[in-house]
Amino acid sequence: LDKVILITGAGGSIGSELCQQLIILGVSKIILVDNSEYNLYEIEKKLKSITSSSKTEKKIITCLNSIQNYASINNLFKLHEPDIVYHVAAFKHVNMIENNIINAIENNFLASCNLIDLAVKYKSEEFILVSTDKAVEPTSIMGSTKRMAETYIQVISQSNPSTKLSIVRFGNVINSS
Repeated sequence: LDKVILITGAGGSIGSELCQQLIILGVSKIILVDNSEYNLYEIEKKLKSITSSSKTEKKIITCLNSIQNYASINNLFKLHEPDIVYHVAAFKHVNMIENNIINAIENNFLASCNLIDLAVKYKSEEFILVSTDKAVEPTSIMGSTKRMAETYIQVISQSNPSTKLSIVRFGNVINSS
């Protein structure tokens, strides 16, 4: 896979598994974005241990950052021009989000819109939004913010023929981060 892949939420439970599978498949360059220093450190260490036995050179780039930092994320896209973007980062804990509505909207919806727009702007081949089953007829702020991001990606995909925009929904993951 001679592709540049960017993964937001790379240190979380879903993101880290995705990173490991992509490295095993042989992706040549992977950009890990996470706002948790510890999680980012752990997934980088894990990926380097996987690649140390490989004869193929793989480039692992870590970016300790929030997806809400538009300027920094824009610079990542500008610098690396990712072919594929997996947007896994999100605030996911329903009870916490109910008490932090503005932060949830900023992170799960507005930052997602920015990432989608950047993928289109920098002509990424593909953008995959990892969503949740709670976006189906949402009854919580978390489900609502993810549904709004899904709706945005559907609207943009109708007017954008160059970047393939996709949504995948996951159910509850025990002990997820």
